[in-house]
Amino acid sequence: MKSQKFKWYIWPLTVVLLIFIVNGCAQSPALKAIPPTAKGENLFTGAEHFYENGQFDQAADLYESYLSYEPDSYLSDNAVFRLGQIAMLRGNYILSLRLFEDLSRKYPGSELIPSARFQAARSLYLNYSWDKALNALMRFREDFPVSQYNPEVMLLSSDIYIKIREYAKAKETLHKLLEIYPDTPLKHSALFHLGLCEMYIGQTEEAINYLTISLKGELPDDERQDALYALGTLALMRGDTLAGVDYFSDLVKFVETGDRKGRVIKKVRDLIQKRLRDDEIKLVMERHPEDFPGDLAMIEMADRKYDQGDVSDARAYLEMFLAAFPDHPEAPSVRERLSPVSAKAAGPALGKFGCIAPLTGPLSGYGEKMIRGVKMAIEEYNLKYGTSLKVVLFDSVAKADNAQKGVELLAYEDRVSAIIGPLLTSTAMPAAAKAEQIGIPLFTPTATGEGLPETGKFVFRNCLTNRHQAEALASYAVEEMGLTRFGVLFPFNAYGQEMMTLFSDKINNLGAHVDIIEFYDQDDTDFKEQLIRVHQIEPEALFLPGSYEKIVLIAPQIPFYEPEEVDPNDPNAMLQEMASQLAEEDLEMDSEEMDVQVDEDEPEEDQVQEKEEILLLGTDGWYDQRLIVEGESYIENAVLSVGFFPGSREPNVKSFVSNFQRRYAEAPDLVSAQAYDATNMLLEASRGGEASWDETRKNLAEIREFPGVSGNTTLLPSGDSVKEVSLLQIKRRRFVPVERSLFSLNSRSDLWKQ
Repeated sequence: MKSQKFKWYIWPLTVVLLIFIVNGCAQSPALKAIPPTAKGENLFTGAEHFYENGQFDQAADLYESYLSYEPDSYLSDNAVFRLGQIAMLRGNYILSLRLFEDLSRKYPGSELIPSARFQAARSLYLNYSWDKALNALMRFREDFPVSQYNPEVMLLSSDIYIKIREYAKAKETLHKLLEIYPDTPLKHSALFHLGLCEMYIGQTEEAINYLTISLKGELPDDERQDALYALGTLALMRGDTLAGVDYFSDLVKFVETGDRKGRVIKKVRDLIQKRLRDDEIKLVMERHPEDFPGDLAMIEMADRKYDQGDVSDARAYLEMFLAAFPDHPEAPSVRERLSPVSAKAAGPALGKFGCIAPLTGPLSGYGEKMIRGVKMAIEEYNLKYGTSLKVVLFDSVAKADNAQKGVELLAYEDRVSAIIGPLLTSTAMPAAAKAEQIGIPLFTPTATGEGLPETGKFVFRNCLTNRHQAEALASYAVEEMGLTRFGVLFPFNAYGQEMMTLFSDKINNLGAHVDIIEFYDQDDTDFKEQLIRVHQIEPEALFLPGSYEKIVLIAPQIPFYEPEEVDPNDPNAMLQEMASQLAEEDLEMDSEEMDVQVDEDEPEEDQVQEKEEILLLGTDGWYDQRLIVEGESYIENAVLSVGFFPGSREPNVKSFVSNFQRRYAEAPDLVSAQAYDATNMLLEASRGGEASWDETRKNLAEIREFPGVSGNTTLLPSGDSVKEVSLLQIKRRRFVPVERSLFSLNSRSDLWKQ
């Protein structure tokens, strides 16, 4: 035991000494005296130790040092292979591909070549280079027909076929995999992929069968999660909401953390609230008396009983919740709801409205814009009806806990008729939860985040959402302009990813297609690689969600990186050139035989046609006069969506802009306009502050086609709004409305039913 303990202590010291000797004392006579082979083997041994212990940075340094000493030894191919594996673990798939290809080229006799070839194909797969990865996998099967990697090669190939929507080839590959390798550990993964294929081609029963069987065996975590999600989705497609809740609930319990867990919890909550009958909710409570989603079911039953006027049953369900979930995050709010004293008992005071906005801090400028719209609406109402309504302001400082506290103070102490704000989604979400708990209407004019209206029945918003913009742009480009091929270049953040998804989904639903999707990091200023790939696809339009600051950098680079000539090293280009030369030779021969004079100076029709410029599509982040100045001619003809256009010819907009400028000596913007409209809708719904909170909430949910300055607005029972989106085009350094400037998101009659 003592000798083992001694070895455990001495090994790290030996490795550290090796590093010190090699890197710090390379010129010492002692190091020069060490035979190169022994020196290299020591480096390789140390690198292997670090690799096996997950210390990849140290391992990579030693592998590279080893290769500098021993570039052609019997372990060199192993070192290159390890460096490729480390690059893959770091997510650098371009580097890993190069290293695995280097191994195959530099060490043609290496036993690691099959492994390197397979890992090179995986690098392409992980880098989303589907076509190249598929070709590499096919070549691997041809060159190594009995390799241990073949089951995984076939599985990866099928997954690529699914991603490029060639489901028949995917199914054929998967069936061959199960036939040739019936006992492979990848069997249940293959069944999972078969289930996805059947689901995508509409074979619901077959999909459910494959996915259900796949869950009975060993599956990677991501595939198990996807299988549960797919089964939940299929259950909803069949109209079995209760089964869908069960599958999604199992997924929530399986996923420990992450955005996906939050999204699925929200989905289960929505299903329980909107699609389950009372008897089905009771079944959920019986099946999950002390775990998720029993907690959501109990609270929903309490809410329903409360809305039906059955206060005693509502209290019973809340008490049941506290008994089962005493430490639940919502337990404090449930205890508060059970309190015999509530703000609702007192009711709102007459003549006061609350407003939560950042009055101090870095966002105070936006808060001031919102407050100006609110005050202007109330002052106009007072002048028109002879009332003396007031606004009670609360400074959120753009902080979530402040906004939540503001709701409590405005409701309990000031007893306002309703609350306007907050400004941001990050502050509106907690404020909305508190408003729902108290039962006071909260109307945010600007918070666009997904899921906000679902916070509760007392929460409303009046703003141009990301979905409104993306879908209006897509509809205009496809239905009005007749475009069919699109590209997307988006900032790699939550906003950019959401806009990319919404736009792409709408384009696909309209029968057109997005042929290329590229992203950039927030700090990027050079977009060469992305734009070269975009030009290779040649889309008719490019969707660029983001701020004007990025657009003025991207737009000039689009024509700059447009290819003018063919790369002579491109093998495809070489083949095309050879074919072109052969065609010209055949033409010359035919001309000589027929004695026809070919006029070389007269270009053919195809050659004289100019290439169409890519139409740029943007969102309200573009709307800034600095875009016109700095974007110059590069943004000419671009189309963008806005929620408010001060240059509109609509009479109510012209009047609003004129009055606002006279009052504040500056033009209104989107924030001011939406706050103005939100306040006017609240004034109407509350009858000038005379209605109860419940009456105001009910009246808000019934507002249809409100003639707002930020567009006609319909408020849905869910609390969300349907707004008409203004589309502008840049013409001769000016923003001008397109010929059809207003586009509804959906048929209102359909949305009202949701």
